[in-house]
Amino acid sequence: MATAPPAPIAEVVPAPPYAGAVWMPGYWNWGGARYVWVGGRYSAPRPGYVWQPHHWVRRGHHWVRMQGGWRHR
Repeated sequence: MATAPPAPIAEVVPAPPYAGAVWMPGYWNWGGARYVWVGGRYSAPRPGYVWQPHHWVRRGHHWVRMQGGWRHR
């Protein structure tokens, strides 16, 4: 992708649905012709892991979305 993604949207984080729920923030995804916002959500925690959000990095003249996911601590 040659065009940088827009700045992240400041989401209003709702109250967690249960104790320990982990907020996974939203991110911009490429929808084929334009960027599309994917809203954040809560997930069950994974003991020993931390959530790393999706993010974009510039590689030369292009932007590449790095997949978010659970990473071992």
